[in-house]
Amino acid sequence: MMLSCATSHGFVAYFNDAGAPLRWNLANPPDWVHTNIVNRQTKAVRFSIASDAYSPANRVAEINAVRACFGQWQAISGTILKFEEGGFAGPGADIDLTDHTNVVFWAKNGTFVNGGRDDIRGLRGLTVVAFSADNTLLEADIVLNGAQFQWLTDFNDTVSDQPFVEASALHEIGHFIGLDHSPVGGATVALGGLGQSAELGLSSDEVAAARFLYPRASTLVEFGNLEGRVSMNGNPVFGAIVTAETEDGNVIAGTVSSPNGFYQISMLPPGDYGIRATPMDPAGNDNFSSLIRGVDISFDHEFAETGFLPTTNRIARIDVGAPKQLDFAVMAGEPAFRISAISHTSDLIDIVTANRWAATIRRGQSNLFVGVISKTLPTNGASFSVSGDGLVLGDPIFQPNRLLNGFHAILIPISVSQAATPGLRSLIVARGSDLAIANGYLEVLPNFPDFNFDGLDDRFQRRFFPVFTDRVAAPEADPDGDGFDNAHEFRTGTDPQNPLSLKFRIESVLLTNEGTRIQWQSGAGGRYQVYTRRSFAGSSWERVGDPVVARNTMTEFIDRSAKTEIQFYRVEAVP
Repeated sequence: MMLSCATSHGFVAYFNDAGAPLRWNLANPPDWVHTNIVNRQTKAVRFSIASDAYSPANRVAEINAVRACFGQWQAISGTILKFEEGGFAGPGADIDLTDHTNVVFWAKNGTFVNGGRDDIRGLRGLTVVAFSADNTLLEADIVLNGAQFQWLTDFNDTVSDQPFVEASALHEIGHFIGLDHSPVGGATVALGGLGQSAELGLSSDEVAAARFLYPRASTLVEFGNLEGRVSMNGNPVFGAIVTAETEDGNVIAGTVSSPNGFYQISMLPPGDYGIRATPMDPAGNDNFSSLIRGVDISFDHEFAETGFLPTTNRIARIDVGAPKQLDFAVMAGEPAFRISAISHTSDLIDIVTANRWAATIRRGQSNLFVGVISKTLPTNGASFSVSGDGLVLGDPIFQPNRLLNGFHAILIPISVSQAATPGLRSLIVARGSDLAIANGYLEVLPNFPDFNFDGLDDRFQRRFFPVFTDRVAAPEADPDGDGFDNAHEFRTGTDPQNPLSLKFRIESVLLTNEGTRIQWQSGAGGRYQVYTRRSFAGSSWERVGDPVVARNTMTEFIDRSAKTEIQFYRVEAVP
């Protein structure tokens, strides 16, 4: 749970009437913030996790998942955001903003928390904060709903449909540091799905938010800002969604306009962006008939203006320095159609899903179907497109009354190239000048997960380290003291916690009619360069071909230039 905002900056933060954002004061922690809340020496926000977690059998993994979420937020570059653990809270914890402890816990005996004042029925999590008149955060507690949901921690489980600890905890920590919900569909601090959804991993929207709220001094001169007002018939528009889309077609950040129509999208890397204003869904719509309403941002946005037409993109050049000014004068009227749900299926005969959260697709996937749903969608004669590069889209498939109660679906076959830019794409239905846009509701996933932004495949770090964001899991760390850092151990397929793990070796060199075949043990995903020379001594090593990317634990390379003569070979793991 979070609070309303007086002004909005790309993402949605809470501002008081003086324009101060809600945040922890980490640069100069004030005396009235308890030292168990913010450590004045280390300038870190302290937190405690309830020792009983959610379940006795999986308690350690659940606690480590929460730790990893704080680590992901702290890993954002260009910020002073820092956390440290302050020991365990006892079993049976509750929300208490007077106990000088920031607690993360699971409510397991019922849905009433905070001494019975708050009911989390139907919610996966809730964050409650206390703050001073100048908008400095004083204390915050996070509760996850263990009374109604079962909780998952296995990153290899991609089929379960229960809440994933990392997704929900990562979302709640966004509130914990001062954010309301985002209007960008695939953002972490937005409505996410069950299991492993687009909510996992911080999006560019949260990265911008952390840099804005907790910037290093150097960060402020590296990024640009966009601001303006949204008006209709000369009057300010409250609650218009304003999104910034990169040249690659990815939504990098989004916000909503304040009661005076003002918006600002902060911490944008310099470059050209497509900017547009789109309406949220009417307040009276139920969950199934709305993709995003004002109340889905915060309670104070419940009565946002929704009766205007979406705009197309306007190109804005963002530079470091003074904010770029871009106003929108939107046209009054009810949109001809809206998108109220997203569908993602592998086959046309599958049951069409209807979700209020973003779909995901991986590079290299093909023959999937992405769809949009609502009662008002056209049943023919419209185009359906997805923003961004690296996509091959088929013709739209119209399915009138595909779901009960007159909900129409439009689906489109989609394939994604290996070269597609990862990020959040938008789904666009157009018929003539009529538009409906789901901003950032399809995520193109990268080749490997890197939720802690360190360049190393998280799957490797998760396999060998209890908390994959820990310092000992960093690429440059050498936890087993064998002289090879984690990045090298990843490339060679060895165990970074075992100094005797020496799997990287040449297994065979065989002369064939095709050339010399070299086989070596490898780590899947690692890159290797083959070298050769004619004599054991007295000649230099020469590179043979380009680096080879290993697909499994044994890799083969054929030197087609060496068919008759004896050669010596060396294989080197490379970045």
